[in-house]
Amino acid sequence: MGASMGAGIAVQAAALSDDVLGVVAGSSFTALQDIANTAFGESGLVQFLLPLARVYAQAETGFRPDQVRPIDRISLISPRPLLLVHGTADETVPVAKAERLYRAARAPKELWLVPGASHVGSRGTRPEEYDQRVGEFFDRAFGKPGTYKV
Repeated sequence: MGASMGAGIAVQAAALSDDVLGVVAGSSFTALQDIANTAFGESGLVQFLLPLARVYAQAETGFRPDQVRPIDRISLISPRPLLLVHGTADETVPVAKAERLYRAARAPKELWLVPGASHVGSRGTRPEEYDQRVGEFFDRAFGKPGTYKV
């Protein structure tokens, strides 16, 4: 289970490991590059600096930021269950990204668009419904009804 960057990482980790039995991804991005474009805009200076930032990130961490693309791996989660949760008022990661992730995923999959919720704001907007939906998802995913509370 993860939100925002954590959601993208949860998707990628589940794609690589069968030990993950199910994924709840809240406000996930499709690709790290998309976040950079949304967060920093399309200004000429930023677009000039982004390649330098990518080189620096690769040198410091050993990975290439352009490889952080949950959209490319989300289908590998199947046959394990996936729940995507996304706020309709998310300006950091537009709701269209959640819809793209959902289309790229394979069954079993669910998409819950939370009306009026901002980025990572789904639980705060609808706490009781959030807890119920996520708890029921875990019950189904892990086969232990009534066990999981959020």
